[in-house]
Amino acid sequence: MNLRPYQTAALDRLQQAFERGARASVLCLPTGAGKTVLACEIMRRALLKGRRVLFLVHRVELIDQAVTRLAAFGIEAGVILARREEDRSHAIQVASIQTLVRRKKPEASIVFIDEAHHAAAKTYVSILEHYPDAWLIGLTATPCRLDGRPLRPPFDTLVVGATARELCDAGALIEPIVYSHPDKPNLVGLRIQAGDYEQAGLALACEKPDLVGSIVKHWKERGDGLRTLCFAVSIAHSRMIVADFQRAGIAAEHLDGDDTPTVRALTLSRLRTGEIQIVSNCALFTEGYDLPDLAVAIIARPTASFSLWRQMVGRIMRPAPGKTSAVVLDHAGNAEEHGLPTDETDWSLDGKASSTSSLKTCKQCYAVFEGPYPCPECGYAPALPQPVSGDDEDEIVHVDGKLVPFADRQKWYAGIVAEASAKRYRIGWARNQYKAKFGKWPRKVAGLEAKHYVCPLHVFEETEWGQRCGHCLQRKTWPSGVGDSAGDPRLLRDRPAP
Repeated sequence: MNLRPYQTAALDRLQQAFERGARASVLCLPTGAGKTVLACEIMRRALLKGRRVLFLVHRVELIDQAVTRLAAFGIEAGVILARREEDRSHAIQVASIQTLVRRKKPEASIVFIDEAHHAAAKTYVSILEHYPDAWLIGLTATPCRLDGRPLRPPFDTLVVGATARELCDAGALIEPIVYSHPDKPNLVGLRIQAGDYEQAGLALACEKPDLVGSIVKHWKERGDGLRTLCFAVSIAHSRMIVADFQRAGIAAEHLDGDDTPTVRALTLSRLRTGEIQIVSNCALFTEGYDLPDLAVAIIARPTASFSLWRQMVGRIMRPAPGKTSAVVLDHAGNAEEHGLPTDETDWSLDGKASSTSSLKTCKQCYAVFEGPYPCPECGYAPALPQPVSGDDEDEIVHVDGKLVPFADRQKWYAGIVAEASAKRYRIGWARNQYKAKFGKWPRKVAGLEAKHYVCPLHVFEETEWGQRCGHCLQRKTWPSGVGDSAGDPRLLRDRPAP
């Protein structure tokens, strides 16, 4: 099987890490980028050198996927799984972590851990103790644990093979359109346990008929006719969602961890063939599930976990023949909390991950996007506010019945600006002081402010008003059609004093 260019590059980076002295590396690639394919290529090369390999997974479905992928490389593997016959004569063994922890460990000089963000758990640690001299390779799209614990140890090196943004730009993944919704659960007061919202309170916040009803309506507007995977907060919540879809005449079914492998397989087969359009689940398909034809993800599960958000959305980003788009219906506020799935991310083995982006939610279609208006999906752009009258030389200003000449107003304002600078206040504070005293906004003060005010931050950001510093409001550029007088009072709206 031929690797794609980005997969070859990722493999080269991994090999270079080991050549530099690494013994336990995590290979990070986005969901759908082919991590198992890369592992199969590594195992194929290991077989040529007479080595034995152990491939560890934590779910039954992942075992079958790995065995199928290995077969595509012409490799027959043994399986270590409860109620499956073992054949340890094969040099490649694919093992369930839950089964292997209770059985004799096979020989291996290379150990793979699929979904490696679980590797700090006790079951994994106890198994890895049997392989102190083996090369360790972890595979994951999100190298951070839900509870924030570090992945160092067991790993010593992180290799980022490619980012979601890079693969979407290259056409290797489908960049999803993310739509938020105004009807979201109220999470105020919910406690965080082990890195996520506590389950009982989260279920109480989400299991509401009006919230569930808005999901069905939204899907009919944005995802009708497309294969859909829904993520719910509980079994009861998932069943509520399915029942509402069914009442609307839409073929939908529910799955959870209590369903047998046979039931899961049959249900997913019906989704694959189009017999049903929607499968709703609770904590079942956040990892490892591979159905490229999926085009819509309904996120009805709020999460405090950056990793879980990325894993859920990643289910629909795989390309497939005839698939041109993917849609996320975020009914949980996760995009506003964690960013878009293509945001550049600072991954770390130390237990934390972060991305930085400045997002907007369109007030018309609720698309979540980065950058200035207009909305890239519907073209909506808010009307620019009308200018507010400002102070000028030829305007007469009275304070307490006395005429205050423009020069005196400027002199007074210079002192206020200097005070704002000394106290590290925003420049808007000084302008509000001027407005409170003279009843008008200051104008023609660019030179005065530049002379008397030193911005403590001075970080420019892109807004619909052009590039400006969020602290002192100084602008680099203005959008077309907007005036360029310094201190334009339109910038002062909704800016309270610090």
